[in-house]
Amino acid sequence: MRRLLSALGLGCLLALALALASSGHEPRRFADSEGYLFAARQPLGADFFASARPPFELGPEPAPEDGLYRNRPFLIPLLFKLCDGDPARIVAAQRLLYSLAAGGGIVLLSALGGGAPTVRRRLAHALGGALLLPLALAWYVAGWTGVLLSEATVLALIWLAAGGVAAFLAGGRRLALGVALAAAALLLAARDSAGLLVLPLFALAAAAALFTADCRRARALALALSALLPLFLLAQGTVARGQRALLPIANVLLVRVAPDPEALAWWVERGLPWSDRLEPFRGRFAFERDLELFRDPAHAPFLEFVERRGRGLLLRFLLGHPGFVARETWRGAADLFGTELATYVGPSPRTLAPLDRVVRALGAPGAALVLVLFAVALARRRPLAPADLAPFVLALAFLCHGLAAYHADAAEPERHCFPTAFGLQLAAAVAVTLAVARGGRRRTPPSPADAA
Repeated sequence: MRRLLSALGLGCLLALALALASSGHEPRRFADSEGYLFAARQPLGADFFASARPPFELGPEPAPEDGLYRNRPFLIPLLFKLCDGDPARIVAAQRLLYSLAAGGGIVLLSALGGGAPTVRRRLAHALGGALLLPLALAWYVAGWTGVLLSEATVLALIWLAAGGVAAFLAGGRRLALGVALAAAALLLAARDSAGLLVLPLFALAAAAALFTADCRRARALALALSALLPLFLLAQGTVARGQRALLPIANVLLVRVAPDPEALAWWVERGLPWSDRLEPFRGRFAFERDLELFRDPAHAPFLEFVERRGRGLLLRFLLGHPGFVARETWRGAADLFGTELATYVGPSPRTLAPLDRVVRALGAPGAALVLVLFAVALARRRPLAPADLAPFVLALAFLCHGLAAYHADAAEPERHCFPTAFGLQLAAAVAVTLAVARGGRRRTPPSPADAA
């Protein structure tokens, strides 16, 4: 109860701080925002939760009701519908949900030191909160609460899923795992790429518990993972039903694969109907040239191939071409690990600007350095506890998501991959908290051979 009250109190303070900082700011809208708003206006029914309407029924002019924007995972349109589609209400709801969830996540993550309360552990908990609170308020993260897109709700659920898994791994009660499981299930209904985060998160946590011989927690995490798998498959079924993977994979083929002759040849050998009529799209996005790719029937074979075989072949191609993956990842490192998102969230409010600059200056490189130092400090500690591996579970899960999201779509990579830097900084804050809480733990005694 004490932690629940702490989370609620912290969440209310976060909501107040964001409300004051955002005062006078208009909700930010993009093309995808209009798609979510259009979806929210549709009647509740089977199609609302898993649309089967063809995604590229295009009118004379691009419009929100065109399929480029129409088919969405249902959770965000449902939230927008509950707010009557009013942008101000949506932003207020996003801000409140994010603040309460971030408050809960901070309370869970800052208490990972565990054990009986001591001066050192109390200091560690306070330090954890002091590190995580600025991250929650950093504008490249919190600024999404003022944008009519899915990111604010996704971030709220990430705070709870990551905090719950890490807390349970560190010895927390089953309630923490239940919170994480509920948040992960909602994430699968909020964003198509969410499974690329939640499945590695639970799988890595189960592996960490097993590695440290905590079989009871490993079994519980494995059961949670098995409960998420059917939801993940159901979510992927709605992706296929709504043909939502067509545009992202077409972007990858045109922007990244087509300019590379060897890569393009691999796809052509497997049936990709590349022709001279597609040459103007080489290196360009599929939605450019006034949506010609979707308006001209001559390009129908290309789109049909992408829809029918694109996802499976893209996975095979990426797994079989590590050089291509490494090169494209290097080229996109600024997007994959970046924190420059003012295009979407706008400039940081004056009251939060100093804090935002510090958090962004540390960024992913600073977080990586902290994790390396923590790993060095753990190298000679025995026995390892599951909590000791929690920072690495978080970091690897966010890296898995970032890499998968980056290579699954060539458009807006900085938006699709932005949780990567956030996740690494989250993991680094947890590592510092654990380092302080467990600083006095006995190191492995030297073996007789070492002593000799």
